[in-house]
Amino acid sequence: MENKDTIFLLKECDAGSKMAVSSIDEVLEDVRSNKLKQILSESKARHEKLGNEIHSMLSEYQSETKEPGTMAKSMSWMKTNMKMAMDKSDATVADLITDGCSPCHILPSHDI
Repeated sequence: MENKDTIFLLKECDAGSKMAVSSIDEVLEDVRSNKLKQILSESKARHEKLGNEIHSMLSEYQSETKEPGTMAKSMSWMKTNMKMAMDKSDATVADLITDGCSPCHILPSHDI
């Protein structure tokens, strides 16, 4: 199949966008700063939109979507809950979100 790499990449992006939405949801209610809350809400909306676009592309290739790995979800949940239990601050939320984004190496700059 000549589109095998494309489908693989789309599936990985699909899992990544789902993981991003889940991670933002997990910390959003603990955010105190209105600016940070707005940035995270906008980021969540962009990831949801991207996920919808990816689903459409996978449908065109007649391929299924991909869920994030169980181990990755579990490790993320544990790390988030442990860090937030120790320090429920906006700095901790920002640290968790940027750690989750580090593989992409592209983060928007915002004044918080």
